[in-house]
Amino acid sequence: MVQRWLDNEPLSVNAPVDADTAVEIGDLLYWDSDTLAAYPASDQPDQGDAGANQALFSLNFLGVALSAKPAGSGGTVRVATAADFFFLCPAGEYDLSTAMGPKENDAGDALENQTLTTVEYPEHAIAHVAQRAEPESTTVRVRIRSPLFP
Repeated sequence: MVQRWLDNEPLSVNAPVDADTAVEIGDLLYWDSDTLAAYPASDQPDQGDAGANQALFSLNFLGVALSAKPAGSGGTVRVATAADFFFLCPAGEYDLSTAMGPKENDAGDALENQTLTTVEYPEHAIAHVAQRAEPESTTVRVRIRSPLFP
């Protein structure tokens, strides 16, 4: 797990999580307005392709989990809604302000919980590169901001 917040204390909220859902520190979380609970990116229903999955996720992006919760127990997790983090990413070069979103898994049927990649459309971004990453970098410093807490 590479994710960690940088600099100052992040802006955060405490969000309820469904009892059957496990959350790990560093998970990208979305808010489900029907169940009024937070879920990891991989729990979002598949929309058919990476772009559609990223588009839906960006609309409901809550933030990054700062605490964990095992499956089988009710409760809340602390979620950073605005902060700088280091995240895993596919090897590449990432310039300042590059738009990033959750990476699609290799099976192409869900988003990954703790890996970012570039997005085709800027409006699908949940983060932007906050420090240029050299060629072949597999981690990137990004600035996240939840659209639910502008």
